[in-house]
Parts: sequence; structure tokens; C-alpha cells
Amino acid sequence: MSPNFSAGPHMLGYLHQVRYSLFSLLVDRRGDTQLYVEELDDVVRRSPDVQTLEQLKHHTTPNATITEHSKELWKTLRVWFTKFAEGKLKPEESMLCLLTTAKADSPLEWLRHGSGRDVVRARVRLAEVAAARGNQELKEAYDAFSNTKEIDQERLLSAVYIVDNAPNIEEVVPKIKQLINGIRTTNLDAAYQRLEGWWFGKIVRHLLADSKDGISQYALKEQIAEINELFRPGSLPIDFEDYELTPKEEAEYPSRVFVQQLRAVNIAGMRLYNAVVDYYSAFAQRSRWVQETLIIDDDLLTYEKRLAKEWRRQIGILESKLAQGTEEEQVRFGNLLLDWMEQTADIPIRSEMPLGHEYVMRGSFHHLADDDTAPRVYWHPKFLEQLKAIMTPQS
Repeated sequence: MSPNFSAGPHMLGYLHQVRYSLFSLLVDRRGDTQLYVEELDDVVRRSPDVQTLEQLKHHTTPNATITEHSKELWKTLRVWFTKFAEGKLKPEESMLCLLTTAKADSPLEWLRHGSGRDVVRARVRLAEVAAARGNQELKEAYDAFSNTKEIDQERLLSAVYIVDNAPNIEEVVPKIKQLINGIRTTNLDAAYQRLEGWWFGKIVRHLLADSKDGISQYALKEQIAEINELFRPGSLPIDFEDYELTPKEEAEYPSRVFVQQLRAVNIAGMRLYNAVVDYYSAFAQRSRWVQETLIIDDDLLTYEKRLAKEWRRQIGILESKLAQGTEEEQVRFGNLLLDWMEQTADIPIRSEMPLGHEYVMRGSFHHLADDDTAPRVYWHPKFLEQLKAIMTPQS
């Protein structure tokens, strides 16, 4: 049988580390905790009086177990005993947690929390395993343990806690959601997605900067408060303010009707491209709102009716002021109508939208202008008469 070189379990382990670190900081109630990833351990939570080191072991095999002989145990002990020998770890100021999705068999039960905890018996059994040297791959781990004085073995093990049957990468999600305060149940999934997206970005920047500064509970609470604001009545979250076109969108947009409409009133260059970005970013945003059931199709129809109504009102204003007899006058009319939409119109889909929401309105106008049979919005006064010509491919 060929060896299994699949990277899947390892990738899940890395993703679990990032996701679990969010849960770890949320569940910490000390208030002044800083979180670090890949520092002294997989996850470190540090406050002025104590630090918690968490070594994470994620299993994809059903019914996995961890025993006093397991590699994951001894590799973890090697790390902790080595740091202790180097003076980097003070047991009296630390809590050392091995969190595994596997089930711990005795005698590791002696290192769990609770009434069955017995550090002395656990130390004796681990010393026996280290002396027997049953796995040569773990020689350095056995040495790190055995070369430590018995009194110090017990000191360090007094800080060690085995947390077995820990939630896996999927099971930790509902636990995180339970800790997000202030969000309506109907919005919880959408809020969680935004919190996790922010958290993954925060962890990436933390690792790239190789910073001595951790991620604070304050920063996490502030982000949750900001997300709460997005889901208050009268508002919707904004996710695509910095939207970039996909290669497919770059290729297809020149043939779209709303682009032909803009060209009919001599819009080109950056102004045209900005309109294209508005169109696609609004489409992405509206689709996400519907997918997350933050709005329904009827909400969009009502909104589009409002946009079309205000567009007709502005046409009436311009018609009372401008002539439309010549092509030049018609193009100017269309430009002024577009100026109103881009610079003056303020028609949010909800009454208390956050900053940066304007692309949804602009893109929705272009959506109304994109019908190749009967656009509900147009800029050039004669556009409907010219539609066939406009749709003819240009040389």
C-alpha cells in the first residue's frame, strides 16, 4: 500500500488552530488578556498574573484516543519541559493545556480537571514510560522528561491539564456563536461569518508582523460591537466596498447594456470603470444579503421601485430646465442625470446604513439600466429608440 501524503489533516489542523484561538479569547473572562499564536505554544493567552498555553491536537479519525504512550502527548511534554529547562516557563504562573479532540485513557485521566486529578500518580506513570523508551522517535522527549528532577517534574505537571474530547473544527463554531453577544438569532450566522473573516485577517497580520504585541480582548470586543451595529434595525452590513472585478467580469462588462448606456452619453475612462465596479459590487452585496436572508426578493423590488421613482422625478426637474432638441443637448441631459445619481442622490436601501453603502445604490441604478429589452432607467433621452443600434457590436 502506498503511503498517504494527504495534506488535508494538516491543513485542518492549521485552520482549527486559528478558529479555536477565537473561541479561546472569547471564553476568557479575565478582561485584560492578550492572545498570541505560534509563540510559546499553538495558542497563548496572557494576562498580568497568569498565562495559559494551549497545545491543540485535531483528529479526523473517529473514536481516536490518547494514552500515556501517544506521540502527541510526548511531543507536547518535550516542548514544555524544554522551555522549563531554558527558564522560559514558570509552572506557578502558567496553565499548560493539551487540548485534543481524542478521548484520554487512564492514566491521563489523572491530569484532567476535577476530583480524579492525581499529579503524583501521573508523574510516576510517565516516568515509567520515559524509562522504558518504547518509541525511539520520542527519544528526545523522554530525555527532556527524565533529565528533569522529580520535584520539578511534579511542579511542571501540576500546571498541565489534559482537555480531551475537545470540539473539532466544526463543533467549535456553535460554541463561538453562543459567545457573540447582542446579535439577533436570525442574524447570528451572518454575524459569525464576518467575525471569523476579521479574525482570520487579524491572525495573518499578527503572524506576518512577528509582533510581540498580542491580540487584545478589547480589540475583539470592539469588533463584535461594530458587527452588532451592522445588524441593528435600519441597517445592513456592507462587505464589498473594496470590490475588485474578477477576470470573467473584466471580459464581459463591455457588452453589457448598462455600459452601452453610459457610452451613449460619452462616459468613458475611469468614470466608466467606476460604474462597472459599482454594478458588480452591488450585485455581490445584494446576493449575499439574500443568501443570508437579511433581505428578501420583495425588499429588492420595493427598493428598485423607489430608485425608478426618484429617477423619474429628476427627469422631470431636468426637462423643465434643459432643451433636448439636438444630440449634443441630449448627451448633456444624460450627463446631468448621471451626475445627479452619482453625486447627489441619497437613496439607501435601509434608513441607517453604515458608511460606504453608496455603491449599492449606484450599482442598483445600473442594474435597472441593464435590461436589453426595456431598461427601467436610462440616461440618454432617446435611448429606448436607439437600443437596437447600441446593442450592435462596435468595430
